[in-house]
Amino acid sequence: MKKSGPSFAGRALLAVVLLIGFYALALAIVGVLLYILYAMIVYGNRIDGRAVIGILLVSGTILWSLVPRRDKFVAPGPRIDPDKEPEFFATVQEIADATQQSMPVEIYVDPQINAWVANRGGVMGIGSRRIMGIGLPLLQTLTVDQFRAVLAHEFGHYHGGDTNLGPWIYQTRSVIGRTIQNLAGQGSAMHKPFLWYGNMYLRVTHAISRQQEYAADALAATVVGARHLIDGLKKVNASAMAFDAYWNRSFGPVLNSGHRPPLVSGFATFLSAGHIQEAMEKVTDEMMEATNHSPYDTHPPLPMRIDAVADLPQGDKNDHDPLAITLLNDVVSLEREFFAMIANANNIAPFKEIDWHETGSAVYLPLWSNIADANQQPISGIRFRDIPSLVENEAEVQRRFPSASIDESKGNASGLIGIAICVILNKKGWTLQTRLHDDAYFTKEDQEIHPFSLLGNLAQGTITAENWIDLCEQNDLADVDLSESHSNKNG
Repeated sequence: MKKSGPSFAGRALLAVVLLIGFYALALAIVGVLLYILYAMIVYGNRIDGRAVIGILLVSGTILWSLVPRRDKFVAPGPRIDPDKEPEFFATVQEIADATQQSMPVEIYVDPQINAWVANRGGVMGIGSRRIMGIGLPLLQTLTVDQFRAVLAHEFGHYHGGDTNLGPWIYQTRSVIGRTIQNLAGQGSAMHKPFLWYGNMYLRVTHAISRQQEYAADALAATVVGARHLIDGLKKVNASAMAFDAYWNRSFGPVLNSGHRPPLVSGFATFLSAGHIQEAMEKVTDEMMEATNHSPYDTHPPLPMRIDAVADLPQGDKNDHDPLAITLLNDVVSLEREFFAMIANANNIAPFKEIDWHETGSAVYLPLWSNIADANQQPISGIRFRDIPSLVENEAEVQRRFPSASIDESKGNASGLIGIAICVILNKKGWTLQTRLHDDAYFTKEDQEIHPFSLLGNLAQGTITAENWIDLCEQNDLADVDLSESHSNKNG
């Protein structure tokens, strides 16, 4: 089922009409306000100073907000050098030729599961240049053929004139938002007509965006093959959620400590875990069942995009298609340059490079020790052998770890008790094992303790109270108080 939509000329005309409509609305409101001011001065018996100031302030705010701003482009990451990455640029050039488009002037590294094109710089698109952004984690997710399909989709936005239209839509959106924000900041009710127009503008322009996505998909499927586009779309959507989990649970906490482990190779390890793959498959299945969308969505639902290209040429099947990250010669240098830019932009010290296996001792143990020191009161008096009975006593959990609900109290208890156990086990010579795709745990000879899942496992019966106490007694842990996690106490 092919999706049809307005031509570029039609979309451009609509964008111009909406832009003119907004300026007409704004100038009409200013005109009415100034006429009221004129009438007050000419026909009124007296002049209300506050009303005059209010009218002039609102009118001036609207007029100032209407002035287009120059597009100040801030690079999202380092620029990829064609001389250093010839194979990558050869692939981009191949797709540019296949779609009959000129190459972007610059291609930048993006730290997300993302690929995009735009015309940036100038005013309302005048004086702009073509640029492209490619996410390093995206290249770790897609095969070369799938990446070629994604590239063809992005060049489809050039092909369809979307990037020429984009600056007009973006600038109009910015003007509307700026007007609403400036008026609302003054406490003026005059922002409400602009809020109504802004919502209408978003609905219309986002509907245009969805049609642009269909057109770009059709071009990509025709040039590279629907098979590769469909597989790529599924991977992009599922891996984006996986990357969020990777960043929030694994990479982000280490980065916040001032250390920088390898981003892409760490993500590869994260993706290799069986339960992460299962979660991604589940996400894909759920997306394939979703057909509803908001009028404010910029992209159509995944199943509708796939359905729209299902009958187009499938393309050659490649059973030995390598990952797209292999197109780059020096991922390490690109990562190093990207995070140097981040540190410089935020005026912080350069990140210390670290391997993932070093994060336990360099990052997590100091962090856990600080948290344990700051939270001694709720854990003091709890011995290792007491933990199973605490799990069964919800009143005691809520008393020690007060929160809005018992579930939140249990979550707080699990986290703080887990941290205290980690600090104590480290003091007693157990070995910390960190995994990118799961919680850290400790080992000693052939024994394992998983502190952060302990309370949950006890509650579910995965670990019995007897087994836990036996393990503790065998290792002289049964009578150890969790307060020994304090840095001033020796284990």
